[in-house]
Amino acid sequence: MTTQGVPLSKVNPRYARRFAEATGRLAKTDTIDAAMLARHGTFLEPRLL
Repeated sequence: MTTQGVPLSKVNPRYARRFAEATGRLAKTDTIDAAMLARHGTFLEPRLL
C-alpha cells in the first residue's frame, strides 16, 4: 500500500530505538528521529505494506 506514491512500512518502535542506539544517534527531536527512521529503512529494508 502507498500513500501518494510513498511506500509505507510498519517498524517496531523497540527495533527502531535499538537501531538508533547502535548508530550512536539517540536523540528526541523529530528531525533526528525522521532521519534515523529513513536510515533504518535504507539499511534494513523492512517489508513494505
